[in-house]
Amino acid sequence: KGLRGYLPAAEGRGLMVEQLAYDTWSEFMATRRFADVARRHLSIGLARGVDGAGERDFKQVFHIMHAIDKLWELVQTPTEPEQASTRAIDRTWELLTKRTLKGVVGTGAAYFKDKVYAEGNHAQLQLHLQHPEVKPYINKGSYDLTNADHRSILKRIGAIPVWLLA
Repeated sequence: KGLRGYLPAAEGRGLMVEQLAYDTWSEFMATRRFADVARRHLSIGLARGVDGAGERDFKQVFHIMHAIDKLWELVQTPTEPEQASTRAIDRTWELLTKRTLKGVVGTGAAYFKDKVYAEGNHAQLQLHLQHPEVKPYINKGSYDLTNADHRSILKRIGAIPVWLLA
């Protein structure tokens, strides 16, 4: 399916393409899509305890994420607090049960795949800004051009030119 560890690059490139539809980073940050990617990353981090408060279980992560989702929904429709609360519960439940904590059990457990969107996005954006010459090669397969091992393999088999990111 691809070279080991390619997923952050693939998801990062996908998110980067979504960002290009907006004139500024601030405009993209105001979208629900950006909020959803941030929520995924945050919920995984909360479960893992990266904030220093210790690992959390489903109920603890739900409590925090629901507060954030409720605030988001209230900002969107301040005159409908009951509906906003209902939407927030649904939104948080869907995030945790279908994305970041699905199929995992116990304190500190999280499904890590969704954290790669934000992590891969930064690396891919930097690659494009610093090395625009990668553009023709960036989406030709499941690999990560920020990874030296991937570049070495791709150059050896002739998938990318030897001079690229030399």
